[in-house]
Amino acid sequence: MNINKRKLHHYWRNIRGIKTWHLMVAFLVTVPIAAWSLRQNNLRMIELREAVVVADRQDGDTVGALQELSEHVFSHMNTNIGGPIQLVHEYNREIERLSQEAANRSQAQAVLYDQAKAQCDSQGLPESIWASCVSDYVRERTPDNTNPLFESPAIELYTYSFASPGWTLDVAGISLFVACLLLFLVVARIVAGKIITSILKSRY
Repeated sequence: MNINKRKLHHYWRNIRGIKTWHLMVAFLVTVPIAAWSLRQNNLRMIELREAVVVADRQDGDTVGALQELSEHVFSHMNTNIGGPIQLVHEYNREIERLSQEAANRSQAQAVLYDQAKAQCDSQGLPESIWASCVSDYVRERTPDNTNPLFESPAIELYTYSFASPGWTLDVAGISLFVACLLLFLVVARIVAGKIITSILKSRY
């Protein structure tokens, strides 16, 4: 293979102007920035997720809290929640509201509803299944099972899932991209230097 060593030597002089240690310093500066930014993204997600839980528990603005959480998750890296969020308290409140409306229609239904609450409370059930316990108790003891006191809403309507993108155009995403690019340049600079030096030292 005929190689123009003069032209190759010219290219090598240009490449040597790019100092490997310069690239390494830039890489070592960028990596902590990327790591810190990724960590901040995750901490903010945890904070917003907790805000949703608090809003649900205190009958607050769950819609606003969910909106803020979703906007953060969808626009930042490293913000996977780890599982769906269920508005358990809001679901329970809706079940209780429907049960109370049904109970208000007759004295018998009111007694049945109070019995259901007392029974489920006595079992010490977790809040995530308390509402189902009440609705099941009432439904099983309704004389006409084809016409229950009320229809329980689907729990899926109170369940929300969010997925973080693989890369985003934020501080974490940009710094991570720059770090990867610098690492590639360091490796390419070292490899190219060894190859070109070897060729220039060789003879035809």
